[in-house]
Amino acid sequence: MADQILVDMLKRSVSEFNQWRADNPDAPIDFQGANLQEADLRRANLRWADLQGAKLEDSTLDPQI
Repeated sequence: MADQILVDMLKRSVSEFNQWRADNPDAPIDFQGANLQEADLRRANLRWADLQGAKLEDSTLDPQI
């Protein structure tokens, strides 16, 4: 089940989320089943994030990051 605090943080601010990731490099990132529809996720550090079942329809992703 998704960590709602991280979901809310990511939706609010990619830079805030990325800073949290930098400060907590070993923390698991659980977005299983999260509703990320229409979210602007460009530049978000989603490496090793569990996105299984996440709703990503109409989200903007940047596969370069």
